[in-house]
Amino acid sequence: MPFQHYISNFTLRNFADEQDVLWIMDKHLGRLRSMRGSRDGAKPGPKNQIRYKAFGENRYNPDHVENALCKVESEAAGVIRDILDGARAGKPIILDHRGKFQLCAFLFAQIVRVPRMKQFAMQMGRQNSEAKRVYWEMFSNIGVGSVPTELDRAVADPSVTDHDCQDLILLRRMTLMQLDITKITSANHANFMIGDEPCLMNGFLARPGEIVTMPLAKDVTVQLSRPEDSAGGLHPCGAEFALAKNTETFKKANRFVAGPDPSALRRLHEILGRVD
Repeated sequence: MPFQHYISNFTLRNFADEQDVLWIMDKHLGRLRSMRGSRDGAKPGPKNQIRYKAFGENRYNPDHVENALCKVESEAAGVIRDILDGARAGKPIILDHRGKFQLCAFLFAQIVRVPRMKQFAMQMGRQNSEAKRVYWEMFSNIGVGSVPTELDRAVADPSVTDHDCQDLILLRRMTLMQLDITKITSANHANFMIGDEPCLMNGFLARPGEIVTMPLAKDVTVQLSRPEDSAGGLHPCGAEFALAKNTETFKKANRFVAGPDPSALRRLHEILGRVD
């Protein structure tokens, strides 16, 4: 059975502690384990990755999907580094069109590649192998830097939530949103966690208040909001905000949550209990 990662090494490395150790909680079992990364530039991030079974049993080529994922991640890596460097220096980065698209494509990848969204795709009528091939062809095409203009009308229509190209409509809606970057201040002694459903997304991004949030590192998150709901920019946050996001992350995770602080992972498990 083929396997494929869904949280990339360069992302996981940003959640390791000062000793380069990443702590992973199995929220079903309440068990913790650690992974040690590498500070060698040729071996970025923890050597092991949180993994899930790919759709190889459904008769399409997982290598094709993996190539698409690698392209999206490699293009976004530099943009994410710039965001983290800017946030830590107190200077939010202003992304040009291409940089914004690369970031949104990365966030989009984190949404559609997880098990829950694959199950949703199956329920939406993508049961046959040809439909699955088309689904991932669309996904692979997000690396080219544009979405077909013929979808613009559907993008602008909030009632469109079940289009044949709904995935690309979602991506286009994301590129039109405001970018907020939230940085934990050093005095708060708090850290963000990341789950195996790393993007905290609400709905089809068609209604007021809907956002996409993803922690990029133990001290920085990015958020996409509708223009009428946010002006964008860099925002400081405290431990209370971090706890709220970590609670949301823990609840949404399919099974695994990772972060630099094992005691914080244990506390969340004690508060929220076993989630089946």
